[in-house]
Amino acid sequence: MKTKIKNLVEQIFRLSLALEVLFLSGMVAVVLWQVFSRIFLNRTPGWSEELAQLLTIWFGFIGSAILVREKGHIALEFVVQRLNEKAQRIIEWVVAGLIFLFSIYLCWGGLDLVRSTIQNHLPGTHLPVGVAYLPIPISGFLMLLALIFPRPVSDGGEQRC
Repeated sequence: MKTKIKNLVEQIFRLSLALEVLFLSGMVAVVLWQVFSRIFLNRTPGWSEELAQLLTIWFGFIGSAILVREKGHIALEFVVQRLNEKAQRIIEWVVAGLIFLFSIYLCWGGLDLVRSTIQNHLPGTHLPVGVAYLPIPISGFLMLLALIFPRPVSDGGEQRC
């Protein structure tokens, strides 16, 4: 059962990486179309800037969850490495605890934002405003998964805590 869950988590993070590629490609395509239409057609589509912003939001939040899993978040390694091993472990646990609390906050607060804005619509794309806030709880959930199921050492990731 535990192996199935770990495999599911691996699949979720592979899907997240694929979505990151899609979001980045989408941002590039939308901005290129926006520039092309502004310069050559003398008309900028109203949806292009809004869609580029939405893709940027999604890219940033999902990417931050992936960075938590890859231990790529901001760290002051040069300071921590000067401490003894026991102090390093304590700092690792404190950091993991803070990320855990922040992830819970993202899930809870993000769901509240989505619920309170889902009825409103964006002017350019006519999508619900909640779509802009949806990556917040998703990112929080992915961060929780990253902490509970750290990347296996065989995949090149570090396994701490």
